Amino acid sequence: MITARCLTSRKILIIAVAIFFAASATFLPAAEKVKITMWGWQAENIELAAQDYMARDPSVAIEILSSPGTEYDAKLATALQGNVGPDVMELRTYSPMEALAKAGFLLPLDDKVPGLKMNFGSATLEAATSRDDGKIYYVPLGAWPAGIFYNKALFKKCNVTAPTTWNEFLDVCKALKKAGIVPIALGGRDGWLNMQVGFALQPTLFGGKAWYNDAIKGKTNFMDPRFVDSLKKMDQLRPYFEPNPAAFAEVDSWKMFVEGQAAMVIIGAWQIATARKDAPDIDIDTFAPPVAKAGDPYYTTMMADGGFGINAKTKHQAECVKLLTYLSSKEYGKLVADKNGAASAVLGVSVNDPTMKKILEIAGKSQLPQFMEAYFNQGKPGGEETLTAGLQAMFAGQKTPEQVAKELQDTVAKWYKPFQK
Repeated sequence: MITARCLTSRKILIIAVAIFFAASATFLPAAEKVKITMWGWQAENIELAAQDYMARDPSVAIEILSSPGTEYDAKLATALQGNVGPDVMELRTYSPMEALAKAGFLLPLDDKVPGLKMNFGSATLEAATSRDDGKIYYVPLGAWPAGIFYNKALFKKCNVTAPTTWNEFLDVCKALKKAGIVPIALGGRDGWLNMQVGFALQPTLFGGKAWYNDAIKGKTNFMDPRFVDSLKKMDQLRPYFEPNPAAFAEVDSWKMFVEGQAAMVIIGAWQIATARKDAPDIDIDTFAPPVAKAGDPYYTTMMADGGFGINAKTKHQAECVKLLTYLSSKEYGKLVADKNGAASAVLGVSVNDPTMKKILEIAGKSQLPQFMEAYFNQGKPGGEETLTAGLQAMFAGQKTPEQVAKELQDTVAKWYKPFQK
């Protein structure tokens, strides 16, 4: 028979044991966090990714290291070769990424990150895909359309509207020049700005995917009349740049635009955020690349901004995959768009800036990757640097379109096997 006294004693014992374990738990060490290292060259990107993710997953501690872009590639390669590389790393597009993947340093993500192929456009994913094995090696971070941006007040002053065809584009340029306004600020001394004109205008002029896909396969090349004609059309813009554009750098041409001396700039959409800071009172708009004749399709070059990949030898693969899965989500894409005023690479992410929203809508209808970098830049000299120099010389009146095309063809044919058939 259990007495009341025994019951009371048992209750006291149970309570005492419970108090003991509760007190002991107070002094137990907290679960140790999994430490992940993340490297990159764009400090704002890795800081935003790390801080946002750690706030969501307290079981992970991310240690970041940012290096100048001019030093990052060599530092990363040395670390990976010495087996002391980071768990997660910012990667560049195309060839630099492919070299690391071919060496076995990167983890393929195709079957690791859910929704990877659904969350990003084909042009953006192409830059993250190795042409050696067809596998995806990074989660894209940003993708910027190359575009034409204009000062709406100057267009209105000259009674012109956004053109849709090439001839209309030339007519707009003529009207602006007649009014004493520089139609297009180029800044041709900086070679890459000449290539921005090519990225923004040339795919539409050479026929987009039809020529591009044939050239990749070696069915045609840079001497194709379609490609040569695209150069000839761009050469028609020479009278409408600032006088002697090769004497002006980016800072000079940008100053002309923000001070209202030039009506248009042709550059990546990243410059929209800069314009909001430098010229908040200017009403900036954009329009689709002008087509050769009404009814032709247009094509927008999407300039991929690299992304985050995983070290194949990481000891924390599960945690790294979980991190990259989040970085590929619309939720994180929206955060990037809102915080940095950036064009998120994630499909369907809304942006607040009206001009950015418009150019993304334009780009969403028909895209090409960076047509020179994707396939014609793997050898030495690369096709992109050759065309960049060629456009710079052409816009300065030093080379003809035919010369630019031939030099490009001769250069790439030295190492691009489909052109050697």
